[in-house]
Amino acid sequence: MTTTQEARGAPEAAQEAATLPGTPPQKLQAAWRALSPERQAALLPHLLGGTPATRIETWLERAGHRVSATRLKDYRRSLRQDGAIDR
Repeated sequence: MTTTQEARGAPEAAQEAATLPGTPPQKLQAAWRALSPERQAALLPHLLGGTPATRIETWLERAGHRVSATRLKDYRRSLRQDGAIDR
């Protein structure tokens, strides 16, 4: 356990790690919270990077979560507009 986690307490640190940038759609938030920290870590670079939204949609659906590619694209667009990710 890191010093930061010890200072805040493990549950608070886990809650912080489970937060997506910006304002993700509700279905994406729900899917994200349901994923293990390992799966969140694996998904995040794809979600914020150049992986096609349709591929992420398929992956999430296989994991039992329905999030449309359109919602994922809209989320990425809002992050770019806010400067949270590169264009």
